[in-house]
Amino acid sequence: MEKKKGSVTVSLVLCAVIFAAVTYTLVRFGTIFDAYYAHYRPAAADSGYLDWLRKVLTGCLYPCCALAYGALCCLVRLLVNIRRDDIFTSENITYLKILSALCLAVSAVTLFGAVSYIPLGIISAAAFFIAVILWVIKDVFVNAKRIRDENELTI
Repeated sequence: MEKKKGSVTVSLVLCAVIFAAVTYTLVRFGTIFDAYYAHYRPAAADSGYLDWLRKVLTGCLYPCCALAYGALCCLVRLLVNIRRDDIFTSENITYLKILSALCLAVSAVTLFGAVSYIPLGIISAAAFFIAVILWVIKDVFVNAKRIRDENELTI
């Protein structure tokens, strides 16, 4: 039991780290973008390409950060429930549905951006894959909840 609570604690700490990383990226994106392209790609610094790329990436970044905050909120609530040993509940199933939907939304946003900047397609594919995995986990939780409910009715 303690090992599970330890891994949940680590997961909650990682959620806090990811929250800080998303916030930092959101606030400092312009500086990070300029530093990367000024230092590593000086040949492209004078072209309109960088302005176009900044618009494409910013257009994907802001919606994805909003979706990431929602996903982190659901994930933290799910982890807190797991820590309290409330695992196969309707509430957790709802959190998994929401997480899957948010990953699908990230996939759609980045797929739209991938039309202009192909590397965003990798993020889109990864987000879609995670959404599918979460949907499968949600189905496992639904079946486990059904079995648990049936067992509670057994004498």
